[in-house]
Amino acid sequence: MTKGQVSADDILKGAQDIKVQTLAPKERAALHLSWAVGGLIVIITIALGGHWLLTVPPPPVLPLPTGAVVTPADDAITQHIEQYRALNEVVLNRTTSLFDVLVARTLLPVFLAIAGFIFGTRVAGDSDRA
Repeated sequence: MTKGQVSADDILKGAQDIKVQTLAPKERAALHLSWAVGGLIVIITIALGGHWLLTVPPPPVLPLPTGAVVTPADDAITQHIEQYRALNEVVLNRTTSLFDVLVARTLLPVFLAIAGFIFGTRVAGDSDRA
């Protein structure tokens, strides 16, 4: 072994003193439930992102005026841009409201309550043992 390298045996010597505690059945069930709810949050977030990408309107094809100079004050161009902004706002509002209802107001509080139960019982259990 060259200078500066550490063998695996040297690393594992310190791990022999570590005591691993298993979770109680209720804590294990809560941990599995939190993984399920967290996974559902991730799946719904990805699905809503995909929904937004599929429903966002394409950029407008602006009609070019017959003149060589395009002015921003052209009524047809302004109308197309305003319609695009309105459609984009509708799609974005629908997606964010779905996220708010499904994730932020429903699943996230459930996930945090489960996490609070897990960590609360671990802290209470540790103080009982002392």
